[in-house]
Amino acid sequence: MNTTETINKIIAERRIIKPEDFSGEIIEDSTITQIIENAHWAPNHGRTEPWEFFVFSGEGRKKMGQINLAVYPQITPEPDPAVMEKLESRPLLASHIIGVCMKRGINPKIPRMEEILATACAVQNMLLTAHTYGLGAYWSTGSYTHNNAINHHFGLSEEDLFLGYIYLGKMDKANPTGKRNQTGMAKTVFIK
Repeated sequence: MNTTETINKIIAERRIIKPEDFSGEIIEDSTITQIIENAHWAPNHGRTEPWEFFVFSGEGRKKMGQINLAVYPQITPEPDPAVMEKLESRPLLASHIIGVCMKRGINPKIPRMEEILATACAVQNMLLTAHTYGLGAYWSTGSYTHNNAINHHFGLSEEDLFLGYIYLGKMDKANPTGKRNQTGMAKTVFIK
C-alpha cells in the first residue's frame, strides 16, 4: 500500500472508542510520548504552538476524577448523582487521559479562534496516531470542560480554553465500521 492509500485508510477507519470498551491494559509510555509528539506537528500560525497537555495515568486518573467532581456542581444547579459517579469512575477505565488546553499565544495579531483551531488540529493528530497504534481514543467535551470553573485547575487564564479530555486505552473489541450521513462530495461546492 502506498503512502496516499495508507493515509486515506487511516482517516476513514479512525473511530471513537469509549472508555467502556477499553481492555484495562496499560499503554506503554513511549507510545503516549509519540502520540503527543505528533500533536506538536499540527499547523498553527506564527508557530505559537498554543496547546498544552496534561497526561493523567496511574493514580493521576483519580486526580482527574476529583477535578471533574469539583467542577460539575459549580456549573449544574442540581447535580445528578449518577453523572457525578461516572465523572469519578470513568477515568479509571482508561490507561491514560490527556487534558487538552489552548493557551493563548502572545502574538496579538493571531486571533483566539485560530489558536483554538490549531489545538483541535493537534487533537486530530493524536486521534489518528492512537488509531495507527491500534488504540481506542475518545475525545470527551461538554459543559463540565468548557467553562471558567475548570480553568484554575489547569492554570489557565480567561483568554485560554480547556478543550476536553482524550481517553486512551487498548481496545477490548474490534474497531467498528464507520458511517457517515453523507458520502463523497455531498457537502462540497466547487467554484470555478
